[in-house]
Amino acid sequence: SPCIWVMNKGMFDKLSAEDQKHFLEAAREATKANRARVDQDDAKGVADLRAKGMSVVENVDKAKFVKALAPVNADFEKQFGKANIDKIRNFK
Repeated sequence: SPCIWVMNKGMFDKLSAEDQKHFLEAAREATKANRARVDQDDAKGVADLRAKGMSVVENVDKAKFVKALAPVNADFEKQFGKANIDKIRNFK
């Protein structure tokens, strides 16, 4: 699954500028490797599901999908607040 790299800001700030640079470069490279692995795992998972007879929809009509989820989204807005749901929707 995707992962994030976390470090205590106080500890990061104590590193030399050079060490900070190396740490950030390593995190970028690790992120690329992790994303590639996630893509591989996803492709394998879909292939396994298809091999077992499952239909996999890849080209979703997004507008239709969003409309179908409207009742669920309304429940989520009540539960978590519209502002939080909007942050998720607008995250890029």
